[in-house]
Amino acid sequence: MILSLLFRRLAANRLVSRRFFAANVEQPDIGIDKDDLEPWKRSYVTERTNPMNHSPSDLSFLYQIPNSEFKTVFSQGLPRNYRKEVDIFGQAGLLVRKPALKIINSLKNVKNDAPRFLISRERQGQFFESVFNFPGGPDGCGKSLTLAHAIHFGFKAGWLIVYLPSAFQLVHSQKPTRHSHRNPTQFDQPDESVAWLKNFRLMNDRFLGEMSLSSNYTWGKKDVTHAGDPLARVIDQGLYKPVHATDAVGVLLKEVALQQDKRNVLFAVDAFNGFFGMCSARNPDGNKIGVESLGMRRHFLRALQSMKCGAVVLALSRSGSLGETLPSCSPKALLGDEVLGLGCSFSFLLSRDWLL
Repeated sequence: MILSLLFRRLAANRLVSRRFFAANVEQPDIGIDKDDLEPWKRSYVTERTNPMNHSPSDLSFLYQIPNSEFKTVFSQGLPRNYRKEVDIFGQAGLLVRKPALKIINSLKNVKNDAPRFLISRERQGQFFESVFNFPGGPDGCGKSLTLAHAIHFGFKAGWLIVYLPSAFQLVHSQKPTRHSHRNPTQFDQPDESVAWLKNFRLMNDRFLGEMSLSSNYTWGKKDVTHAGDPLARVIDQGLYKPVHATDAVGVLLKEVALQQDKRNVLFAVDAFNGFFGMCSARNPDGNKIGVESLGMRRHFLRALQSMKCGAVVLALSRSGSLGETLPSCSPKALLGDEVLGLGCSFSFLLSRDWLL
């Protein structure tokens, strides 16, 4: 014990000495102007930090996202490596890509009579379709960050954002599930639901006080939310009682769909095709659950089908398909000829120019 304390004291003294001498040694003047240390900023960073102002002149430039906005909009989601870079450099930035500009331009022209489906997809690591091409490597070519650019636009433009960071993460979650008390054939995911509710509140807190419930909802013998109550009450119910969290997600998405004619709604899902593949989630007995039995999946697909105005941005991917061999990354291969969850055929989406 005494030897241990002695070694600690010696190590501490050595550290103090090093810091003292480092602080008192005069640093040499290398004759470089401070402004010349970051020339890349003048060459590769656009001054427009608001995506509402981005134009083709900003193409291939980086733009910085204020840290306060990044923490609010992207508390969840985004590739892991990208988040590590943000943590290391202490700031977030996105590359202005051609697909993102195409999506933003479409969002600016969204009409209230029908939603516009903007589905990002890749083929051998590249975005493809006759409208544009997005060169890139296999997996990690920028689909999630293009989606993030569109979401940041929606946030700055005052849209209500319904964002699911990854459908694959939802269906392959290893967190506990429980039988739904409302539908015996469905399974709730309390932890995933609570995390999503927190993220939704963080992104849309400015709207929750203005939106009211359209009907009464009974959660238990003593738990009731009444028509006219703020929408935030539903989130509170799910957060305070996680057993009701998955139902709270369903009610929240239903109410947003009912009020979509009052404000612009951006429905964004990354790795959307994960809803239609294999499922690794397990029931309380330890057995695998069919993907169609997940309550969260059911709520999101219902909300998607109920979109009558606003915009839907879906990114497709095969990088998260555990245990599956997908020969192609084309939308038709990932979603099928009848586009599951959209209620329309693939050829119909093409004819309406809803696929970018």
